[in-house]
Amino acid sequence: MTRSTPIRQCVVCRGRHPKRELLRIADGEGGEGVALLPAGEHRPGRSRYLCRPCLERARDRGLALGNLRLTPEAVEEIVHGLETRASGEAEREPEALSADEDRRALSLLGLALRANRVRAGRDETLKAIRAGRAALVVLANDAGKDLRGAVETTLRDTTGPESIPGPSKQAIGRALGRRPVGVLAVTDAGFARSIKDRFVAGGAPEIGGTS
Repeated sequence: MTRSTPIRQCVVCRGRHPKRELLRIADGEGGEGVALLPAGEHRPGRSRYLCRPCLERARDRGLALGNLRLTPEAVEEIVHGLETRASGEAEREPEALSADEDRRALSLLGLALRANRVRAGRDETLKAIRAGRAALVVLANDAGKDLRGAVETTLRDTTGPESIPGPSKQAIGRALGRRPVGVLAVTDAGFARSIKDRFVAGGAPEIGGTS
């Protein structure tokens, strides 16, 4: 019998996600403020969880957690602490961290699709770029020459979004519950920033678009 994946609810958007994809909200040191920890890291106190897209949006808007309200500056300080920890892990285990970040990015793509914030496939992606709705373009690392050329030409002809290479068409399609997908556009800025951070953390350079 296979063990079921633990599911938890984000306290902000109320979306339900696998526990491993969330951040745990814990009391800060000495009981003051809050700390954000990977879901598997334990600390005494009440367990609340936050999804990464909500965390990214909180960097611009701040975050309300019951009676506690965090300014964008406070959220940014928390995010900086998380990034510092991730940087230390990357120095110790770069290959393992890269694979983990790719898995997180693919999981976020699936969440973005369910939120209707993804346009997948050549035609839908190019249409989103031309209409100015694309916040990020992800091109499979094994995309064909014709598809790659069409995407790069469209990006050059518009004030287009950032574009990054992703994993294989098979991996992207699997994350979206579809057949192999060579290219897609993410149309939500919060999702786009989180997905880009995860893929770029694995060492992928940008392939076009604006910086």
